[in-house]
Amino acid sequence: MNKRQLGKTNINLTAIGFGGAPLGNLFESLDERSCYDILEKTYETGVNIYDTSPLYGYGLSEHRLGNFLKTVDEESYFLSTKVGRYLTPAKKENIDRGRFAGSLNFSPNLDYSYDGVMRAFEQSLLRLAVSKVDICLIHDVDRFNFGDEVDHYFKLAMDGAYKAVQKLKEEKVIKAIGVGVNDSDICARFASAGDFDCMVLAGRYSLLDQNALNDFFPIAEKNNIGIILAGIFNSGILAKGVGDNITYFYDKIPEDVRKRYLKIADVCKKYEVPVPAAAIQFCYANELISSMILGMDRIDQVKQNIDFLNFPIPKDLWKDLIDQKLSQGVPVLVCVRDIPPDEKNPFTTEQTIHMIEAVYSEDDVVVMSIPDIESVNYGRGVGYDITEHVPPKDVGFVSATQIREQIVEGEAEWKENVDPKIQGIVHSLLLRN
Repeated sequence: MNKRQLGKTNINLTAIGFGGAPLGNLFESLDERSCYDILEKTYETGVNIYDTSPLYGYGLSEHRLGNFLKTVDEESYFLSTKVGRYLTPAKKENIDRGRFAGSLNFSPNLDYSYDGVMRAFEQSLLRLAVSKVDICLIHDVDRFNFGDEVDHYFKLAMDGAYKAVQKLKEEKVIKAIGVGVNDSDICARFASAGDFDCMVLAGRYSLLDQNALNDFFPIAEKNNIGIILAGIFNSGILAKGVGDNITYFYDKIPEDVRKRYLKIADVCKKYEVPVPAAAIQFCYANELISSMILGMDRIDQVKQNIDFLNFPIPKDLWKDLIDQKLSQGVPVLVCVRDIPPDEKNPFTTEQTIHMIEAVYSEDDVVVMSIPDIESVNYGRGVGYDITEHVPPKDVGFVSATQIREQIVEGEAEWKENVDPKIQGIVHSLLLRN
């Protein structure tokens, strides 16, 4: 399996990694034998990154993963866990298990303080039966968990948790530090506030959501921050479709998302490509992505995801998806070069802009002037689709001078070369000039 370096670290990760939430009985309960078999199969395929958290089954995921990793060479894998919650014993009847179908008899305690993180990390080492981890992530400081209070928890995390994981990295107990969140703009905010090695972003870079291109990816590339994706199927829709009980970000699928999915599915069907294969390969096509963490709760899912990664996808499929996006009413910016009128071009820049706006008055098109420059340099990943407009070959035969002459002489042929929406404007301007 292909490997990529994780940012500025010396960690090289496989394209697909193992997400440990299912080991914590996320949504459904797994027995010990099934967990071991899934992990064994994953390891046999060459997967080398295993991600877990104290939150997953309130320690159960870490416990199960640790039991398996004791059976393999510790130099053959990279281990990632998270901080932000420590666990305390609790009575069964007092435990709110949330989305977990079963858990250990502990309760999670949210704590981003320095001492709280040190306590949580020590507990993780004990459950995992290791003396160090490769990646440690500050977990869940995002709007998905805290809504409007996210600013408060962000400050707590930077004042406490960040200093704690920095200290652990200095002591060489951790190789790489980062955050694991559900909001791309929060990733960007952390990236600007501290010196992080990597970040795990869930759900915000996928076939259905590319928000990360606008806010996080540019700063990640600038600062050489490794990116690991989670939730690339958007909690189910890109893996299972829009049937009953399928979710988008663990909630009911919004109608606009449903429509976008169906259009994507139609294109995939046209080329006989499974939607999950397109979802996986779309994400990994971005060279900023080091790995994709996938939750797998069945042995057959392991092989299936590897097959999706290697599934042959025609280039035309990606072109069709781009064309489809343009037809969905995506806003367009038209740039007009700011040059003075001359014999060949009788219109001022302002007049040209006015005519373009008139033609596209019913569309979401913004027109602006740009300086009279000869080259435009475009930074990768800043969030725009650049479309070069190549005029038809016969456009050179359209002459404003000829149109003016036809107007003056009362001939009607000029109307064939002018959009009906601006014929009145062109007639007025050319006669005036």
